[in-house]
Amino acid sequence: NYNNGPLKVGVGYEIHKDYNPGALNVYTSNPTSSNGAANGSGNYNGGTDTSWQIGAGYSFLNNAVVINAMYVRLNYQVNGDFTTSQSNWSLNGAWNIAGPHTVRLGYVNVGDSGGTYGAVGTQNGPKAVGGIMANGGAGNTGAKKYVFEYAYALSKRTEASFGYARLNNDSQSNLNVGTGASAANFGESQTYYGLRLNHKF
Repeated sequence: NYNNGPLKVGVGYEIHKDYNPGALNVYTSNPTSSNGAANGSGNYNGGTDTSWQIGAGYSFLNNAVVINAMYVRLNYQVNGDFTTSQSNWSLNGAWNIAGPHTVRLGYVNVGDSGGTYGAVGTQNGPKAVGGIMANGGAGNTGAKKYVFEYAYALSKRTEASFGYARLNNDSQSNLNVGTGASAANFGESQTYYGLRLNHKF
């Protein structure tokens, strides 16, 4: 982490070995063949999964305006034979307009997955690997999310807010707009409206 006045920067690296978050079946045949078959173990072994995260934030006007950006690169290796990857990035900001009034905006771009895992016709893709929808790099597995929130400070420790979010899935993506949302169908869009009361003890 680096923190100097209005500028904040953070970099993270993560590695998982022999890790299978979704108890996925292992496909042992060549990903370009037409008879991809699972070995029946219910999980994969020998894979190495990695993630890079880079974030930065900058504040203006005595911290009245804050802008943040983040980039994440995910790579999954399934049993050493198949891979999938994804690059995601986001922008968000907050503006304390005057007194107790604050507006927050956000945008998240989920990129198309790449790699060889989940190819249609060989492994009956698309298939979920962690948070990635893999289809052998055929595309249309991304999503875009838009977020708006208006907040009113009732006191130094209590804030009331109204929020709106909209998630648009590509045709081969079924991400949810947020925790507690109903399961999305492929290509479906979801909308969230919410009221929140936050108190810091």
